[in-house]
Amino acid sequence: MKIAIQNIFLTSVHRLCMWHILQKVPEKVGPDLKEDDDFHASLSLCVWSSETPEEFEDRWARIIIQYGLKDHEWFAGRFDIRSSWVPAYFRDIPLSGLLRTTSRSESANSYFSRFIGFKHALVEFWLRFDTALEDQRHKELEADNVTLHTTPVLKTSWGMEKHGSELFTHEVFEEFQQELLAAREYCVFESMQKDGDLKIMRVADNSKKVRLVQLNRS
Repeated sequence: MKIAIQNIFLTSVHRLCMWHILQKVPEKVGPDLKEDDDFHASLSLCVWSSETPEEFEDRWARIIIQYGLKDHEWFAGRFDIRSSWVPAYFRDIPLSGLLRTTSRSESANSYFSRFIGFKHALVEFWLRFDTALEDQRHKELEADNVTLHTTPVLKTSWGMEKHGSELFTHEVFEEFQQELLAAREYCVFESMQKDGDLKIMRVADNSKKVRLVQLNRS
């Protein structure tokens, strides 16, 4: 698949599924590490939260040393291909939520498997497939109707939240709202300075990292 994608989809970016790789960790380590919550938390933080390649490699090296995995073939192999699955190596690529898992395609497979079986003849397959599409369209219309005729509860006075409530379906808005509330609860505004037309704000969050955000007044 990797070779085919490179040869046929010339402008695409092929990445491996982080979720599937991390799901294999328990079966690749010994019984002690398999049950070690601190180990899994450290590994998860390393993979999901590292924002630069340098940060990831530093955290990974400390985990390898701390848990005696220096000669572990599987972990060495995952590190060798780190640029194909660790998000710190492709922060500049807009993946629109498809980064972490293949769950969207798997969800589609699961949905259609309720209607379609591998033993069906072509005509029966087509009729069942068409039924599945009609069921999906009906559910989408129901969701649109709920969105048009009910108003979600806003939890902040921010214009961004109000705009999101008008733009998204209720289901998507709930996820958006959770992220918005997390930003309000865990991000702390520390200081601001002006540089010409720019406002430079210093913001910290619960990861203890400090970030500079630049806003152009124009």
